[in-house]
Amino acid sequence: MKELTAVDLEGIIETTSAAGQGRQILWQDSESIAFLSRGRKQRVDFHIDPSDEVTLQLRGVQRLHYKTPEGEEKVAVIQAGQILLCPGGV
Repeated sequence: MKELTAVDLEGIIETTSAAGQGRQILWQDSESIAFLSRGRKQRVDFHIDPSDEVTLQLRGVQRLHYKTPEGEEKVAVIQAGQILLCPGGV
C-alpha cells in the first residue's frame, strides 16, 4: 500500500504561481487524476470526459460551459470555496 500523504494546496498554489505555470499534477494513477489549474483567461470549448469530474474552486470564479445530454448549452458558475461534481459524459 502507498503511504497516505496530504497535499499542501497553499504551498503548491504559491509555487505554481511564482513559476508562471498553468497546471500542476498533484497525483495520478490508473483510476484518477488530481491537478491544480490556474485557469485560462477565456475558454469556450466543451470538455466532455467519460468519467465523473470534481472541481474545487479555491479562488476566484469559474464559469464552466457544458452541454446537457439533450444537447442544451448551459453555464455553471462556481464561486471560491465551492465544489462541483460533473457527471461523466456531460
